[in-house]
Amino acid sequence: MLYKPIVLFVDVVDNRIFPKAASEVKRSQLMTGSFAGVDDSLPILTDFTQVSDEDNALKLSRAHHVCIELFETDVSYLNALKLLAHVKAELEAAIDKGDPVIEKSDVSLIFGKLPAILTVHEKIISNLKGLLEDWDEESAAANISQVWIDAYEELDRVYTPYSNIYDTARSALISADAANPRVHAFIRAKEYSVEFKRNRFQDLLIRPVQRLPTIVVLLKELQKRNSKFSAKVEEAIALIEKIISRANTVRAQNDEFIEQMSFFNEVEGVPPHMVCSRRRFVKSVEAFSIGGTGEWSSLGRRKVKIVLYNDLILICKVRSFPERTGTLTKLTRHASFSNLSEQKKQWVSSSMSFSLF
Repeated sequence: MLYKPIVLFVDVVDNRIFPKAASEVKRSQLMTGSFAGVDDSLPILTDFTQVSDEDNALKLSRAHHVCIELFETDVSYLNALKLLAHVKAELEAAIDKGDPVIEKSDVSLIFGKLPAILTVHEKIISNLKGLLEDWDEESAAANISQVWIDAYEELDRVYTPYSNIYDTARSALISADAANPRVHAFIRAKEYSVEFKRNRFQDLLIRPVQRLPTIVVLLKELQKRNSKFSAKVEEAIALIEKIISRANTVRAQNDEFIEQMSFFNEVEGVPPHMVCSRRRFVKSVEAFSIGGTGEWSSLGRRKVKIVLYNDLILICKVRSFPERTGTLTKLTRHASFSNLSEQKKQWVSSSMSFSLF
């Protein structure tokens, strides 16, 4: 199933981080504070408008508003990821001391993809900051778009793996929280701390999944108001959407493989070479065998399951045990689509047929 990210915007008010629905965001609403650089202090507040009221803020161009919002939401996003990076460092320190809160493998699974994302967005923030400090209204839309075009390869490199691992990481965190009282206490202590600003771990973990769709929304707003550099903005939008599409495709393939593995785990004696990530499930059906010759004679009036993949047909007997119902047992035949006609002739000659439900 393709993952449909939730698009959220973030406001920083009185040093607190609040998620807001996209429909509630006022584009003229600006954050307050002063830029102190992207470092470990949380949160980072910014003010590039140098205005005292909303009326003056409205005098800024649409491109200027979009650039400010891209910058400020990226800073807020970076701060959220740094919270998780700090937690990762703390958990790794506990492991090094021989007193782990969470197993090292789980720490790597949950937090391991975040440092690369942090590095990419630190560069993006630096570039957006440069545009705001040396604002050029004439080429603003092109310059903003170029920031994301230049970052395309790095964004693709870090976001596709994270999107692919997100569900597994979230499940690992939830399982550890439920199974280990010490992990539960650690998570709750962090979530109620001043630094977390009422955010939950799960809220922060999903932020990378939400970020790229948010960027697309803002770039489309920029495109509406700027016809001169519309092609450049469109190029940036297309590249970001390409990353989202690729991440969803990889995610769907991973889900299919997990489903395939789940089925194969129920089949006794499945040959290892049949387990392949490139294999795609098409359809399955349960049937009754009416009769057959040779090895098929033992299947008379037996329930079987036929599973069709893009390059493979599996036919399995279904056995019922007192402790396990519906267990699928040994595979009896598989065929490649390349020689499906030949296999069909063999099945006809062996007088094997099925009565479908």
